Amino acid sequence: MFKTIRSWIFWWNRCRTAKKAIKKQIALCKQMGKAKPPTPEEVEKFKKEFDMGILLITHDLGVVAQVSDRVSVMYAGQIVEEADVDATFYAPRAPYTLGLLKSVPRISAANERLKAIPGQPPSLINLPVGCPFQPRCMFTQFVGGNICLASEPELEQKLPDHGASCFLPISEIMSRRSIK
Repeated sequence: MFKTIRSWIFWWNRCRTAKKAIKKQIALCKQMGKAKPPTPEEVEKFKKEFDMGILLITHDLGVVAQVSDRVSVMYAGQIVEEADVDATFYAPRAPYTLGLLKSVPRISAANERLKAIPGQPPSLINLPVGCPFQPRCMFTQFVGGNICLASEPELEQKLPDHGASCFLPISEIMSRRSIK
């Protein structure tokens, strides 16, 4: 309990320091290591106290879903999807985002095993040529040729105000979302 409170105080103080240092209307708040992320209530309290926006860097998709307006999903140091929170959670367009969402425990599926993304993330020191997610991607087999091995996809607008990095057309991603 004390460790959780201490990590939250560290997070809170770090955000306060950032506010004073930059004197802007946004704070950069990063989850530190294995520290417990702030709760949605704590984030909202912080936003109201300082009357500012928050750039929240975290792995906790539950907090993101509850407090965010927009979401940028990153893989291997690159943004692979960027959209409003509802579009990201209910209609993801990037294979990595879809894999992340399938790996989240759900109350409605109490007896189901979590679906892990296969493989390991790439080394950021020595990134492979092509799409960095390709070795772990469930859609590579549906993309023509070896484009995923040869080129890295750019973040492009798939829909208005919804960008994603993938060579597979949106219709293919949406029709193949149930692939295990």
